[in-house]
Amino acid sequence: MFVALMMSLPSGNSTLRMRLWRALKETGCSVLRDGVYVLPAHAPQAAALVELEAEITAAGGFAMTAELNVKSAAQHHHIRKLFVRNMEYGALVARIATARRN
Repeated sequence: MFVALMMSLPSGNSTLRMRLWRALKETGCSVLRDGVYVLPAHAPQAAALVELEAEITAAGGFAMTAELNVKSAAQHHHIRKLFVRNMEYGALVARIATARRN
């Protein structure tokens, strides 16, 4: 089971967009498609999506959270692959190793 935040932000508010982008990145969300961010429902960060939903709505945007009950194994596998971040973390580990050597 996954939880999704579906949103549409008001145009012209780049500060809000940047703040939300950082908050979503901090939660570890994956992007299912433009404006749809997912987390495993059991993830402790999932509660943060409800807070972001309230912030988006208060700013005049549209947002809603919903549980995704993925029934097909292929769909489940597709969503799980969104959370594989080996390349991102590998690059970070390499930069840390370089910094330690210097």
